[in-house]
Amino acid sequence: MVKNKISKKFDVVQQMPPLYHKITNEEYDNKKSQVIEFLSKDEDGALNWLFRYIEQKGLIVYDPETGKWHGKDYGL
Repeated sequence: MVKNKISKKFDVVQQMPPLYHKITNEEYDNKKSQVIEFLSKDEDGALNWLFRYIEQKGLIVYDPETGKWHGKDYGL
């Protein structure tokens, strides 16, 4: 097995079993996505890696006054 060169965080993702992202004959719903559920439960932190990646790209911004995150263009 070839390891992902981007990050070891994706080793678990590369071994993900077959899962639905959209349930057949239903409207898409994040809450029903088996893929998102899998990523959120990944103990190696694939979802956290994605969060940090979009943070580093400047797509989301932390507001220390409120303690909340928002999109860089929010409120423009």
